[in-house]
Amino acid sequence: MEELHKELNEKKSELRRMQDELSRRDKEHVSDASLQSLRNMLMALQKENSDLKIERARLEADLKSMKSTSQKTADSTSDNKIPDSEKFYCEG
Repeated sequence: MEELHKELNEKKSELRRMQDELSRRDKEHVSDASLQSLRNMLMALQKENSDLKIERARLEADLKSMKSTSQKTADSTSDNKIPDSEKFYCEG
């Protein structure tokens, strides 16, 4: 009878060790999946960041072009104006 108790206790200990090992492996698996998920998210964010930088550069170039065109238009308009001092002589 005592030998049966001893064997039962050994089996219980073995079962506990196996359960602990399974728990550890499950945690590793979840950890691996979480890590992969984070990697995927990081890659997506890096791509979005890159796309945004490209878009920003394009918008800045467009803005610079618009300012340049606007300045040229303002300059040509002011070149066509007759100063007030010249208007007096032209009208007279």
